[in-house]
Amino acid sequence: MTGATSPVVVETSDVATTVIAALGLAFALAALAWQAWSFRQAGSRVRVEIRSGLMGAVGMVTTPGAATAQQLEQLREQGYSTPVIAVRVMNSGRGATSVVSVAILYEGGAAFENQAAMDPPLPYRLEGEHEETWRFDGQQVTAYAAALAATQLGGRTIRARVTLGGRDKPIASANVIRLS
Repeated sequence: MTGATSPVVVETSDVATTVIAALGLAFALAALAWQAWSFRQAGSRVRVEIRSGLMGAVGMVTTPGAATAQQLEQLREQGYSTPVIAVRVMNSGRGATSVVSVAILYEGGAAFENQAAMDPPLPYRLEGEHEETWRFDGQQVTAYAAALAATQLGGRTIRARVTLGGRDKPIASANVIRLS
């Protein structure tokens, strides 16, 4: 029978070596966490919001969600008279991305896009830490919703949908607007 081997026992009586090893491990874990965080920040992080309001000669005023009748009346008194639906796209990441389509998405899956009238034109390069707003004629959006509701193909609740270049899945707004 060959000689039995005894288990290996490591003596750590040197406190300085143990402290340095523990610090090395802590710094390695911190560096790994920093790399993961930096990688996450390096790309684009896009959020989408749908807004409603009125447009006038000097600009537009919108609110997230549907504006109240009182708000609309106050805006009309100030010269804002054209209904507008706005889609606000915000890139809070560091990397740029390309916005290739902006649409209004209705209940039931129907979508309204007007690529010819988009300002700024699409595709649009949205830089990191920037935002842009596209607007739709509120009367067209509401008329389309009424037609869809009459044919039972959709309802009057809308949200925004944005498609980015290089991504298969479009981004929908978290908020919705209920059209009257």
